[in-house]
Amino acid sequence: MLALAAARPAAAGAAPIEFLACPASEIDALDDRFDAVLCQHGLQFFTDKQAAVLEMRRVARPGAIAVMSTWAAERPLGLFAPMGETLAELGVAEPYPRAFDADSYRLGAGDLADLLRASGWRDVRVQTVELDATWDSAEQAADTVTGTPFGPLVSALPAELQEQVRARLITKLGRSTDGVTVRTASNIARGVK
Repeated sequence: MLALAAARPAAAGAAPIEFLACPASEIDALDDRFDAVLCQHGLQFFTDKQAAVLEMRRVARPGAIAVMSTWAAERPLGLFAPMGETLAELGVAEPYPRAFDADSYRLGAGDLADLLRASGWRDVRVQTVELDATWDSAEQAADTVTGTPFGPLVSALPAELQEQVRARLITKLGRSTDGVTVRTASNIARGVK
């Protein structure tokens, strides 16, 4: 992902971006370096969430704003839940621990706020935002599996099993002439250093 992002041409007048490969719990940057910190749908996957949020605070300048989002534990997971269920039902090996466990993808609003407050962020607010993802057909929605962390796993399966994954996803999503809509919900936290 970093290589793809770094390869994109910068827009005219855009600020320069330096891409760093480092653990979230050991950010390779000096203290008080950034005006803003953004962590979008990654925090829930970090082994040591508290250490990561502390690191984000360390590299933020006084007065900097942090915004962190996770899928909301209080709501269904959206398209990832039926994808994980389908792969588990078909006996596909998990590409990483708890890959098919919907709860490993989500954090509750209270847990997210507690993480930020315990790390010293102030004026912490969490908002749950719901958005709909819509496809023209269940077939199109099922095809999005290739653009997820499950994509390489599914692509490496024998053709017959790939088709079983696709067919089962289509069934779970439901065929409709009106398309398919899946609601997604995220908890978005904001804090100030």
